[in-house]
Amino acid sequence: AKETFTKIKHLVEAAGGKMNDVIRVDIYVTDIKQREEVWKARREFFTGDFPTSTLVEVRALATPQLVVEVNATGFIGGSGG
Repeated sequence: AKETFTKIKHLVEAAGGKMNDVIRVDIYVTDIKQREEVWKARREFFTGDFPTSTLVEVRALATPQLVVEVNATGFIGGSGG
């Protein structure tokens, strides 16, 4: 999960934003037991109020080696700072 949030952070920053500009996060895991790891990683990358989030357990992702998928939606400059 941490690797995924790191990639999101790099993409947001490359677009001129920051993680507080992320307003929604949809997280898909292949094992709901991974939720604590996901929440821990999320706390490392977001400060203050977390974006709206959904966590869903799914049977499989695009390829068998993937266990976590995160879709993030942001509004660059939306955090006001």
